[in-house]
Parts: sequence; structure tokens; C-alpha cells
Amino acid sequence: VINALVRLYREKGDYKNAYSLMTQSKNISKTIAAQQNKLLVRDLELKYETLKKEKEIDNLQEEQLIKQAEINRQKTIKNAILIGFLIILVPIILLLYVYYQKLQTQSALNAQQELLNEQQVRSLLQAHELKLAKSAISVQREERQRIAQELHDSIGGNLAGIKLKMNSLYENGGLKAQLAKQLDATYHQVREISHSLVPKALKEDAFTQVVRDYLDNLKGEEDVDLNFNAYPENAINSLDERLQVTLFNIIKELVTNAFKHAKASNIEIQLGIVTESGSSTSEEEQAKSIELIYEDDGLGFDPKNTSKGIGLKNLDSRVKELNGTFSINSNPNRGTVISLSIPKT
Repeated sequence: VINALVRLYREKGDYKNAYSLMTQSKNISKTIAAQQNKLLVRDLELKYETLKKEKEIDNLQEEQLIKQAEINRQKTIKNAILIGFLIILVPIILLLYVYYQKLQTQSALNAQQELLNEQQVRSLLQAHELKLAKSAISVQREERQRIAQELHDSIGGNLAGIKLKMNSLYENGGLKAQLAKQLDATYHQVREISHSLVPKALKEDAFTQVVRDYLDNLKGEEDVDLNFNAYPENAINSLDERLQVTLFNIIKELVTNAFKHAKASNIEIQLGIVTESGSSTSEEEQAKSIELIYEDDGLGFDPKNTSKGIGLKNLDSRVKELNGTFSINSNPNRGTVISLSIPKT
């Protein structure tokens, strides 16, 4: 529009207005150019800022990628270390388990070895104790034989000689008869002690026969019905010598107590060996225990309210010596039953 007005004023010759409009046109053109330059610069600045921000974003993304890569690398290293640790730890755990099992096995073996050692020690001690017991029994047997021999040969012989000399006395017949009776009683006591130390069964007769002979002699002195039964006799007669001596002394103790205190008219003695049923072995091999039952119809007594006399104490000690047991069943005026059980070893 301004250029058209400039041309119009130029044609009319109005150069002053034309120049003014031309100056205004140039100013407007400059203003427009300046504004365009500003817009261009602003656009360039925006592009620069955008590029800068894009570069910063790229840098940030690159840094993030680098950091992620570092994190992944560290994770890989950690995983590798963990896997390696597990690879090393598993064999160590297995070795420790194997070592623990070995210790347990060794401990069990040591315990078994200690048990075996204790059993061996006990066996040796038992063998040693058995050897000592056998030695003691042998010494006792020899001593009993020696004492019996001395009683029989020396004292018995002296008493027999004195008795013969007393028979040759003619004066003082009453004194002679009294002394002879006393000497005869003493002589029989010495023989009785001698035979109790070494029963005749060990030398001449069987054990059951010795018991019967002893009881038969008592029958002649006392008005008592004495019955003795033994079963099986062969097995009883084959018992150990020490056991036979103790059984004989027990029977003597029971009968003596009956004569002294019970005033019985009937005495029953049963001696037997309890054996295992259904066994094909011999009677001696299958024997379990020896049972002795004594019964009389005497005065009886109350075992709970009666203290043990010398006879019962001797009986108790003899039974305990053989690891046996005994029981007493008695009531006043009801008689007495005594049962003994001795293990057969």
C-alpha cells in the first residue's frame, strides 16, 4: 500500500510525501526484517535449546544405560560369587556330614568296645572269683577232712582206749558205769561231728543211705515215726560233695530242733530235684533246683512273734551260703512245715 502511494505521489510530483512514505516504507521494512530476524533467532534458539535438551536427554539415557550395565555387571559378579560360594559350600557341608557320621560311628564303636571291655573284665573277675571260690572250697574240704581225721583218729581213739580201760575196772561199779556212759556219749558225739564234716557217702555209702542210717539211729533213741523220701536218688547221690554235706547238716538241724522243741510223733522229709520238662538230656544236666520239704505234727509256733533260735539261724546261714531260700509255715498246736529251695549250679 505504501509503495503504491509512493508511486502515486511520484506521478503527481509530490516528492515530499513520496519521500516521507518511502522513508516510512523502509522503516516498516526494517521493522519487519528485525521482527523476522527476531523470530528466526528465537526459532534458532528454540531449536538450539531443543537440541541441547535432546543431547542432555541422550546423555542421561547413555548414563542410565551405563549405570544399568554397571548394575547388571555387579549383579552378574554377585551371582557368580554366590554360585562359587555355593559350589564351595556344598562340598564342605558334605564333608562335615560325612565327618559327623564318622564321629557317630566311631562313638558307637567306642561304646561297644567299652562294653566289650567291661564284659571281658567282668568275665575275668567272675573267673577269678570262681577260681578263688573253688580254691576256698578245696581248702575247706581239705581242712574238714583233716579235722575229721584228727577227731576220729586221735580223740576218738583216745576215748575208745579210755572206755576199754574203764571196762577193766571192778571197783566202784556205779562210778564206772557213769563214766563209761559219759565216755560212750562223748565218743558218739565225736563220731557224729566227724561224720558231719566228711559224710560217709564220700567214703563208703550213698548220700541217701547216710541220711536213712542217721534217721534210723534216731528212731531207736526216740519214739518218733521218721520218714525220708528222695527222688530221683541217683541224681541226689550224684550231687556235689559240698552240697551233700550242707543238706545233711540241714536235715540234722531240722530233726534235732524237732526233738528238742516240737515234741512231734511224726516227721516227714521229702528231698527232690526239680527238672525241666520236655528235655531229652540227663537228669543231672536238666536239674534246675533242689527242693527239701520238712513236716512234723508237733507243737508248732508263730514265726512272726518268735525270734530265731540258734537252730533256725544255722539253717538260715546254711541256705544263704548256697544262694537258696526257705519258708516256714507253722501255727501253735498245728505242726510245722519248712520248705527249702536251693538252685542247682
